[in-house]
Amino acid sequence: MNRKGKIALFGGLVAIPITIYTISYFNRRIRYSKLSKIIGDFTGGGTILELIDNPETAQAFNVDYHKGGTIAVGNYLKSSTNEVMRWRDDIYNASHGGTGIGTNETKIEGAFRSMPDKVSVSQVADSYYKRYSLDLYADIINELDGYGDDKVVARISSRVNSMPNYTTY
Repeated sequence: MNRKGKIALFGGLVAIPITIYTISYFNRRIRYSKLSKIIGDFTGGGTILELIDNPETAQAFNVDYHKGGTIAVGNYLKSSTNEVMRWRDDIYNASHGGTGIGTNETKIEGAFRSMPDKVSVSQVADSYYKRYSLDLYADIINELDGYGDDKVVARISSRVNSMPNYTTY
């Protein structure tokens, strides 16, 4: 391989990660500006959990709920780490991954349908925040903003509200 070939090869290896980083940076900035506009429209600001109408839904999306501080019993089941990671990645990939052409609402709803209780939702919200530094509920609201997707958000909220708080063993 001659010198020009090496320069082209290594230049491409450097350019691709820089391009990906730049695109993800600007996409993140756009999402955060939309979210800050939504939060700024409410008087008093506050956390995203305060924006959820139903306290049961807010409890489920609370990243600390699955740790048991507000659960009345001590013997409740938690979902396995593999399941939590699968649900987390399914939701993220349905909204951010793939080709970047739209959001796969069916896959997001499917992930929530397969979660057994609110403890699992809290585990996914905690894992989602730790992995992607994004609030799960805020990210879903952001991704499903407009074009009739409010019905999808309503179905997800209804599903979460109908879940039991925890499953005992």
